[in-house]
Amino acid sequence: MGRQNYKSIIQKSFMSIALFFPLLNAQILLNEFMIDPDNDNTGEFVEIYNAGDSLVNMSAFLFCDAQDTDAVIPYPDSLLLPGHYGLILDPDYSHEYDYLIPDSITCFSINDSRFGMYGISNSTQKPFALLFPDHQISDIYLTGNQIWPKAGYSIERIRSQDSLWGSSLNISGTPGFRNSISPKDHEIKIRSLNCTISDDDLCVSFVLLNIGLQEINKCDYGYIVDISKEHPELNDTLIFHRTLPIFPGDSVMVKSFYHYRSKGRVSIYAFVSREGVQCDTLAIDADIPLNENELIINEFVCKTGDNFSSEYVEFLSRSTFPVQLNGLQIADMTGHIELEINHVISPDSLFVLAQSTSFYDDFPNICNLIIPPAWRSLNNSEDIIRLQNHSGSIICDLHYDADWLIPPDCAMQLVDSALNYHDPINWEASYSGSPGKYNNSQKQLLHLSCFSPMIFFTPLDLLSFFIINDGYFSLSEQELTLTTPVGEHTYFIPSSEPGDTIYLLPDTLNIFQPGTQICSLSCESYFSFGFKYYVPFNKPPCYFNEILFEPIDTYGQVEFIELECLPNELDLDHWQLKINNTVLCLNDVLKNPYNIFYDSDDPLSTFASSNTYAYPNFPSLPNSGADCYLLDPTGNIIDHCDLRDHPELHAGKSLEKQFSSVASDDRNIWFSSVSPWGMTPGRLNSITALPGSVNDLDIYPEIFSPGIDERIQFSIDSEFAISYCELLCFNLAGQLIYTKEQAVFSQPSCLLFWNGIMNNGDVPSRGLYLAIAIIHKIDGSSFQLRETFAVK
Repeated sequence: MGRQNYKSIIQKSFMSIALFFPLLNAQILLNEFMIDPDNDNTGEFVEIYNAGDSLVNMSAFLFCDAQDTDAVIPYPDSLLLPGHYGLILDPDYSHEYDYLIPDSITCFSINDSRFGMYGISNSTQKPFALLFPDHQISDIYLTGNQIWPKAGYSIERIRSQDSLWGSSLNISGTPGFRNSISPKDHEIKIRSLNCTISDDDLCVSFVLLNIGLQEINKCDYGYIVDISKEHPELNDTLIFHRTLPIFPGDSVMVKSFYHYRSKGRVSIYAFVSREGVQCDTLAIDADIPLNENELIINEFVCKTGDNFSSEYVEFLSRSTFPVQLNGLQIADMTGHIELEINHVISPDSLFVLAQSTSFYDDFPNICNLIIPPAWRSLNNSEDIIRLQNHSGSIICDLHYDADWLIPPDCAMQLVDSALNYHDPINWEASYSGSPGKYNNSQKQLLHLSCFSPMIFFTPLDLLSFFIINDGYFSLSEQELTLTTPVGEHTYFIPSSEPGDTIYLLPDTLNIFQPGTQICSLSCESYFSFGFKYYVPFNKPPCYFNEILFEPIDTYGQVEFIELECLPNELDLDHWQLKINNTVLCLNDVLKNPYNIFYDSDDPLSTFASSNTYAYPNFPSLPNSGADCYLLDPTGNIIDHCDLRDHPELHAGKSLEKQFSSVASDDRNIWFSSVSPWGMTPGRLNSITALPGSVNDLDIYPEIFSPGIDERIQFSIDSEFAISYCELLCFNLAGQLIYTKEQAVFSQPSCLLFWNGIMNNGDVPSRGLYLAIAIIHKIDGSSFQLRETFAVK
């Protein structure tokens, strides 16, 4: 059959093949054409596919266009298995696709230097056919039908069941394997992503389309709301699970409402996945509009000079949401520019738009600064500064004109952001400017002040405040909040005119706790007045614990008074130490159990600074002792000890109190320190009885030497709380030589000391002695403890 016969067959059969191909039982199909390869001389190829169920010998097949016919020749194989691909390569093929072609693919060539008469055209539609050995058409394709592929990309058949073609998704095509645009067994895509905006929500909807060959029974889908890559904490991911099947070719519309957490531009990334593998994504941007005055103009420069090298506009966010500035527009009377920058501002924060980088010459360290690629220059005498949404709706605008009387080379600053920023009276000129910082205005258009003649109160004082309208305008009724450690208490004051003074007398019943507390009276946006209030304690929180009256310099000692503090924290503001007739006003906060007060001129560096308090006017402590008082702010006596001419006073030794957490006025519980350093500031006293054996009398030293040992110590430990105890010492003849009685203040132990002088004033002779301790419990009962000791 000649060339003209094939031309006639192709031309007559093309339309019938294209229309009725799905009904024909074709075995070998044309599946892919490389029409416009990188190398026209070697890179063309035709992919074929055995769609039948039997092995086909391709050695006698033909390939032709309307003008020329070529024989398909093995290269080197000739057999094409069912369901397999084959490649008819350019006769001058130079192996440019070897990295793509699978090793199992059967390759062929043709007995000519080109496909058809002039090769496979990349610009003119031409029909190409694959012929059976009996010259019947196996398949046919018209180049350019439906689409021309890009250079370097092949044209691929979408499915073997029909004659729909499309450009390959892969550079160099898919020679020898499944076409990139052919549907998989399971393949799902996203279509028609849409986002609508209501008052508080985004409605995100899209279509899930099953373009695969089999039904999809399960899939996961959702979307990401992305305000900014730099602020991942603002982004959200929503995931949904579908278990109902989607059949091949079917689609499902999904819809979700998202309560947005930011305003301005957000990106919506929809996704669908199956068995943990992402199948498709689709993205759109949505612009959530800001309401009017959610951003307002706070400062601007329209007249530059020596002070200001660049025009700028500062905005204040009054939105409760973070705002993405990308997509917003800055406009004046003649046009607008769009901000193309990924920048998020927080609620109550500021950002600055500047004309040029010369802004840095005046303000080099400004945060939240944006220099747009273009600038709407501000006129000196009159202009409009406007910020608007991407849609063009106005967020804020300011119209200034000659009536504003703007001085040259200055910044205009908003006085009160809570008032009308369009009113010129709410603006003032500044020759220094404060871009990026809150304005420090000299005007107080709307303002209240709080005044009180005192900042420290006790129940002896009248808690009262004066509220003064010191602004320029009248104010409506205002809510005041009194904050104490007990809680917040609300009061209302009536409306006021400029110059009015309102007297507030709060009720103090049940709003304070014992001790000194820090409190405040505040009116939102106007003032917060701080003060202290003292309520007397029900029981003393602090006691005298140790006093050194006569230090010895060679021991590194200084005069000091130690207070034992029971609460974790005790504010001594307005407390007093009274030493004889000298008063020391205290102002510290005690945070330790033992706290030392001393003269700031005396070194006390060996002790922790956290519990030492130096005073330049610390009173001099007499060597003979002193009458000491601790007074609270109301004048109540918290603790008292009269240690004048105390018998235990010795140079280089402090007086220590034997019992903790008890009143100090009993002189009999004060003793000289037995510490090797003669004092124990900042820690437990050396004479404090420590728990030992239960119901035990211990004597130290067991052999007492009068004249060598200063005294003998009797340590009493009980399992019961002791009211007081008696010490009786006898010689072997049964004669009572010494007695002593000691109050114990419900403690379970105590220490008694004897200097070795008997009741008659003599020193005991050598020998063995018996000590009897009679323990009187707080319930009125008593018992005895006995122990012996020796005198040497």
